[in-house]
Amino acid sequence: MKAIYDEAIQITNDSRYGLHTCVFGIDLERVRRVASRIRAGRVLTNGMTDDPQAPICAPMDLSAIGSDTCLS
Repeated sequence: MKAIYDEAIQITNDSRYGLHTCVFGIDLERVRRVASRIRAGRVLTNGMTDDPQAPICAPMDLSAIGSDTCLS
């Protein structure tokens, strides 16, 4: 199972832009671990909303979205 997550993360991180992505899952601890490994301007968990409790993000690659709206 870990290989599936690793492959999905690698595919996501191979993007030149890394603007916005979302990780969905039932196991919230696993969702957060996967999200923390993704390099993107914004990584939301379990939804495509701008809930300030959900994003894990930092400016990445050619992304125009910065860390000013993100939580660490």
